Amino acid sequence: MDDGPITRTNLNPGEIQRRREADAQATANARLEGQFSSAESTAIFDAFIRGDIEFDELMKRLKARHGMR
Repeated sequence: MDDGPITRTNLNPGEIQRRREADAQATANARLEGQFSSAESTAIFDAFIRGDIEFDELMKRLKARHGMR
């Protein structure tokens, strides 16, 4: 799968922490419902958390990963 361009944003440590906490909460909620993320999806979310990709690129990659438009 072509990951497309990497666009690095300058996130402050507080924003990165906020994203990590939101991801941890979403992951916990999904697990309670019996859903688990693949390593590939986790890597996409991690790129967003670090600021390597913007939100629109996050959605584009996740949709492509799951065969959605």
